[in-house]
Amino acid sequence: ADHGADRNTKSTLESSPYALSKRMAEEAAWKFMEENKPSFVLSVNNPSMIIGPVMSDDTSVVNTSSTMLLAYLKGDHPRIKSAYMSYVDVRDVALAHVLAMHHEPASEIASRFICTMGPPLTDQELVATAHESFPQFALPTEVVDQPLPLRAVFDNQRIRDVLKVNFIDFKTSVRDSIASYIDKGLVSLPPA
Repeated sequence: ADHGADRNTKSTLESSPYALSKRMAEEAAWKFMEENKPSFVLSVNNPSMIIGPVMSDDTSVVNTSSTMLLAYLKGDHPRIKSAYMSYVDVRDVALAHVLAMHHEPASEIASRFICTMGPPLTDQELVATAHESFPQFALPTEVVDQPLPLRAVFDNQRIRDVLKVNFIDFKTSVRDSIASYIDKGLVSLPPA
């Protein structure tokens, strides 16, 4: 069976090694299933950019997605990047994994799930949402002057139908992300 017709095939060690590692891990898992025919099924949960509350105050272990929002909050990006991104809350990713482990019949989950809360949003929407929740931060307002890349849209209907995941909305996820960054000391809330 082709478990990855829509899989990223352009990443290399030189360009996007992290994405390459994710693809190679999934390929190895499917190969194991085909060669060993174990008594269990494989369900692959493919999340988009993961945001939401962090558990650590160590910036070296904060996930890549969180570092992007943190960079805007810290003023590391004086202008808003021209990009689209799909997001999912870390709590929904964890829930989807647990639901898949306990789902019956198992045959319904022997495949890939796209774990994303909705259509891609621009970085401008990310920054505006952050500003709405925490207006104390001096967030950029100017967007980098370059055309937006193509907007890839992912269908999350299968994970909603099979696993019954009701995704946390973007505004809540961004607000809770920033609140956790402040709580963990990753960023300081400027005075009002």
